[in-house]
Amino acid sequence: MSIAIPKPLKLEHDELHEDLVRATRESVLVKLIDAAKRENKPESARFAQQLMLHAQTEEEVLYPATLVLGEVLRQRGVKV
Repeated sequence: MSIAIPKPLKLEHDELHEDLVRATRESVLVKLIDAAKRENKPESARFAQQLMLHAQTEEEVLYPATLVLGEVLRQRGVKV
């Protein structure tokens, strides 16, 4: 037996979850950048900064594009 979660509630849950994941990841990466700078390890700091940029690109570009693509496919009758 499954219970359908109303779409607005699911969207709100997904947004809250994304915010939590993003905040946690950013906090960890900021700590890594700070530690790398303190330890004079510029390669490690640069890696963490690039990882933050990569995650931001996924969140702001790739994930929304995937949602749009899924919606277009659904409208065209493709089962997703």
